[in-house]
Order: sequence, then structure tokens, then C-alpha cells
Amino acid sequence: MKFLRKDREYFDNFMEYAERIKEIAERILGEAEVLVFGSVAD
Repeated sequence: MKFLRKDREYFDNFMEYAERIKEIAERILGEAEVLVFGSVAD
């Protein structure tokens, strides 16, 4: 379970980072769509 928690923590941090990128892009471009590619191991 320790690995799943670490994977989840990594995923949450990554999604937070993607959200920040989207906010900045929306400020600059007016509207933006952020596509996130990757996976979280089971």
C-alpha cells in the first residue's frame, strides 16, 4: 500500500502542476485546454 500512496501523491502533485499551467495559459490565451498523458500504476 505504501507504493500506492506514493503513486497517488505523485499523481496529485502532477495534476496540481497541470492546473497551474492551465491557469497561466488561460490568462495569456483567454481559454486553454490541458491534456495530461500518463498513468498511475496499480
